Amino acid sequence: MENSTITISVRNKVPTLQFGDYLVSENTGQQIYFDFDQEWHTQRVKLAHFNISGWQYEAPIQHNYVTVPLLPSKIDSLEVGVRAGELVTTAAATVPVYDSILASSEPTSVQDAAEMARAQAE
Repeated sequence: MENSTITISVRNKVPTLQFGDYLVSENTGQQIYFDFDQEWHTQRVKLAHFNISGWQYEAPIQHNYVTVPLLPSKIDSLEVGVRAGELVTTAAATVPVYDSILASSEPTSVQDAAEMARAQAE
C-alpha cells in the first residue's frame, strides 16, 4: 500500500481489490483508486458505495479516486461497490481493515463512525 491509496479494478462490473491492499481504522486521508474498464468511461458521475457493518455511505469518485470515510476500530472489513446511473457493480469488493496502533481498546460504534464520516465530508 503506497501513500494510503489502495486500488480496486472494475472489470465486467466486478470490483476486485489489488492483492495485499488493506485500510487502517481511525485514519484520515485514505483513498481508493478505481481502475475502470471501458464501459465506465462514458459515465461522468460515479459514486462509491461503502458498507460498514450495515451502515451505508456514498461518496463521489473524482478522477477515479474517492476518499474513504473514517473507519471505526474493531471492524474486520469494508465493502465497496460503484454505481453510475444505470451501471452498477454486481457485487462489492471486500477490503480488509486493520486497527490503528492508536485505536482504543473500546470499539467505535458504527453510529459514531457515521457521524465522524459525515463531519469529515463537510
